[in-house]
Amino acid sequence: GWSRLIEAAERLAPEMTSQNIANTLNALGKVDAAAEVVSSGTGWSRLIGAAERLAPEMNAQDIAHVLNALGKIDAAAVKVSSAGWSHFATAVERTSGVMIAQNVSNVVNAYAEMRRVSEAPEAVSDAGWRSLAAAARRTAPAMTSQNIALTVDAAKKLDAFAMAIDDDGWNKLARQVPRVARDFIAQEVVLVLSAAGWKLELAKALARVDGGWDSTIASAERHMDAIKTGWN
Repeated sequence: GWSRLIEAAERLAPEMTSQNIANTLNALGKVDAAAEVVSSGTGWSRLIGAAERLAPEMNAQDIAHVLNALGKIDAAAVKVSSAGWSHFATAVERTSGVMIAQNVSNVVNAYAEMRRVSEAPEAVSDAGWRSLAAAARRTAPAMTSQNIALTVDAAKKLDAFAMAIDDDGWNKLARQVPRVARDFIAQEVVLVLSAAGWKLELAKALARVDGGWDSTIASAERHMDAIKTGWN
């Protein structure tokens, strides 16, 4: 079962390529039963050690997969060294120019989730945040309802990211909201409304967009029962 697969992954970690380790960590981030089998001692150390070593070779999807997993698995995140966080941040900045919308939202959401591991977001330089803000602006027209919700939620939680978003960036993010509002699930519309409540830049941008607030409120009304029971 999982034990044999995880034992093999731990054993082979030093031989993995950047794609191998990224895919392995991504899978562990999605399957709790598998992640729980990884040994707290050498297992995570070997896997994270491989990820740190291979960070300079990672492409946009690889680094997004790794950070997404670290945002979900505390046992893995605590094994990352200070140098490792720097390597990951450098990979983000290096690859942000070719990230797709899902990569961008996964990366900023991961950093937002890892605020409890202060070294993670602190390792990102001002230039790194600017590169992520530029990536969010560039990919906003392709963002799904989940992508846009996670991205603006990250802007609410990460001041450095929010400060790097310029007016054009806020406008592009806001313009995507009415395009995907019909696809919002309850959690997503709550995230957007909460972000707009905390970030005046987003609230103003939604007001400038045709249907920006109307579509958001309509989505909230459509999901009101679910919001009252689970997202209040």
